[in-house]
Amino acid sequence: CFVCVCVCVCLCVCHMSGLEVVHIGDRVKVVLADEALEGRVFGSSSDVLILHESNAGSTRSLVRVVNLAEMVRVEVLEELAKSDIPRELPDFYHKDTDLPPVDQRAAVSRLREATEKQRNRLGDGVPLAAQQVFDRLEKTMTCAWKADSIIVF
Repeated sequence: CFVCVCVCVCLCVCHMSGLEVVHIGDRVKVVLADEALEGRVFGSSSDVLILHESNAGSTRSLVRVVNLAEMVRVEVLEELAKSDIPRELPDFYHKDTDLPPVDQRAAVSRLREATEKQRNRLGDGVPLAAQQVFDRLEKTMTCAWKADSIIVF
């Protein structure tokens, strides 16, 4: 399977049932082995299709990355050119795709906590083999370094 982006912003999606041409912004139905997804084509790369799913009853939307190798069928439900979405909006974006504001203090706090946690995981001046033992132990139990010894709680 492959996706190629043409000059006209069109995608040629090759899947098991054949070749389908879709455009960025088209509303499509993507059938996988175990589920079917509907949404607008948001973009693609060489092995994935990015699908924007919007729920009319919700203020949230979902962006899915679909592996092209897992696609069984792609159906174009509505072409962007025939859509009732106003053209003054960029492509097919909706107001519900606006990102919420980021709490900078909380983000910095989370970064500090993560850095401190990572720093506590590293033994000071211990051999590589000892660090590897600690890393394996930590996956299943609570442990910490005390000088060059591993303390298991």
